Amino acid sequence: LSGLALSGSIPVEIGKLTNLNYLDLASNAIDSAVPTEVGFLTSLKSIDVRRNVLSSTLPTEIGQLTSLEFFWISENYLTGPIPSEIGFLTKLTNLKLSNNNLSGSLPPEISKLSNMEDMDLSWLGRISGSLVTFCSN
Repeated sequence: LSGLALSGSIPVEIGKLTNLNYLDLASNAIDSAVPTEVGFLTSLKSIDVRRNVLSSTLPTEIGQLTSLEFFWISENYLTGPIPSEIGFLTKLTNLKLSNNNLSGSLPPEISKLSNMEDMDLSWLGRISGSLVTFCSN
């Protein structure tokens, strides 16, 4: 469903798609918060929602997506902190959070992402912290 000029919100009913493996809503005009019901999608291996108008904060329920390998949510208008629950995504190999308005400290739990191959944290807004712990593991 990438690049189809979809607009509106991600419906909370998305949480009923519990066998969904890949969610690609990139390059649309989706302008809502990421619903907490996304936490029910425990079979997801890939989320690509970059280049939308997503706002609000990343829900802590993201941490329930323990099968997730790719998480691309760059080029949106997300605010608030990166949730510490991101550390539960131990299968994650690719994380793109760039070009958002996130703030707070880089959570130390990010050091638990030992399978990480590609991480883009550029242009995040007001994120502070260090990757020293992550790089030393």
